[in-house]
Amino acid sequence: MFETTLSYQKPGYIDNGWIIPMPEPEISRKKEVIPDSAILGTLESYAQILRHSEESVLFREFLLTDLNNKHFGKTYPRGLYVEDKERLKELIQENIPDDVKQRYWDINDSENVSYVKPVDFELFHVKRINSLIKETNNLEQRLEFEKQREEFSEPIPMDPREYAAIKEDLAIYSVEEVIGRWSEDSVNEVLYSEEE
Repeated sequence: MFETTLSYQKPGYIDNGWIIPMPEPEISRKKEVIPDSAILGTLESYAQILRHSEESVLFREFLLTDLNNKHFGKTYPRGLYVEDKERLKELIQENIPDDVKQRYWDINDSENVSYVKPVDFELFHVKRINSLIKETNNLEQRLEFEKQREEFSEPIPMDPREYAAIKEDLAIYSVEEVIGRWSEDSVNEVLYSEEE
């Protein structure tokens, strides 16, 4: 469990004949105890962004945005402080997936992961990070769907006439030349069936 403090601005508005929503100027704070599982979930979401996006997002800013989305629910988050900095670093180091570990360190090596100063975090970061989360979730769903479709789709048998024509061409031409005339998959299918 991590004791965290979110800094945020309350929603307000300007009334100059038109009501314009905007944050109030003062910074408010809200404390909440966040379970380790929430941090691990945030770390996995961050790893997805590192896998699928070229954008560099600091983990601390991602952590602020994700925890606000899932736990605090404030309209204008501005900063975050996590009490047990060392335990947070250990949890991240032990659980960052291997395939994105190097990219994680390239982006966050000299950065503090447990503190986002309210003056350093602009509200447009929330929109940018939420947009990246949505894009990577959509991509992950698409990749999962394609993977399932490939697993359940049955291969279509090759037309016997195509098989015979490729076999004739292989007797006359080199494999590279035949691949140039037919698809590589079709040529490989004929070659593998000949070996059996």
